[in-house]
Amino acid sequence: MDLDLAINKLTGSVSSSIAELTKVVQIELYNNPLTSELPAVGWLKMTALRLIDISMNRFTGTVPEELCSLQLESLHLYENEFESKLPKIISNSSNLYELRLFGNRFSVAC
Repeated sequence: MDLDLAINKLTGSVSSSIAELTKVVQIELYNNPLTSELPAVGWLKMTALRLIDISMNRFTGTVPEELCSLQLESLHLYENEFESKLPKIISNSSNLYELRLFGNRFSVAC
C-alpha cells in the first residue's frame, strides 16, 4: 500500500496517527508546505515502510531516531529546515540505497 499526497498544497503538521498505517510501503508527502517537527514516536510500528519522501516542505527540528531505525531503502528529506545531526543509527540501514539530505541545516561532526 502506498500513500501519495505529494503536490497537494497540504498545510499543517504530520499527525502521530500516521504510524497506524502499518502496512504502508511508501509515503510521499513531498512538495507541500507542511510545517512543524515530525512525530518522534510511532514509526517502529511501520515495519513494511521502505520509502519515505517528505522533501520540499518546511519540516523543522530533528529527524526522529525511530524513523532512521526502519529498514528503509530510500529516504528523501531534502529542502526542509531540519537541524542538528542525523541519528547515528541510520548508518545501520543496510537496505538504504538512496539518502537525499541537501537543503537543510544539518550539522556535521568532524
